[in-house]
Amino acid sequence: MQSRFFGLGCALGLALSACGGKAVIDAAGGAGGSAPPPSCAELEQDLLAKNDAAQSCNPLLGVVQCSGTATIHDTCACSQVANELEAAAVAAATQAYQAWTAAGCGPYDCGTPCNTIGPSGCQPDATPGGGHCGDLVF
Repeated sequence: MQSRFFGLGCALGLALSACGGKAVIDAAGGAGGSAPPPSCAELEQDLLAKNDAAQSCNPLLGVVQCSGTATIHDTCACSQVANELEAAAVAAATQAYQAWTAAGCGPYDCGTPCNTIGPSGCQPDATPGGGHCGDLVF
């Protein structure tokens, strides 16, 4: 009798080792090794960083940037001019906005209507050679 149980235990042991012999048990009840979804604060921080990158430009370049042909959304769902020469950054900002809204984090009701996009261009900032897309000031 003892050898039968031993044989059954060996068969079970062989089956586990054939599959790697490891099992992951998550005490929180989720899938083993999975991370929790990002928080609204994390998604918003990602959105703001990616919007900043999509609106970055160089006012010293002799090419048109920030003409209004590329736009992104801010946290109030208002359209903002982006640098059309940075297509990957514009796409990343758009995806970050979609992830933020799909998670139910926004958009915010900012209490004021969105500005109409008017003449825009690359406006210099404090960084040498740096700038951001914005309305042209005449």
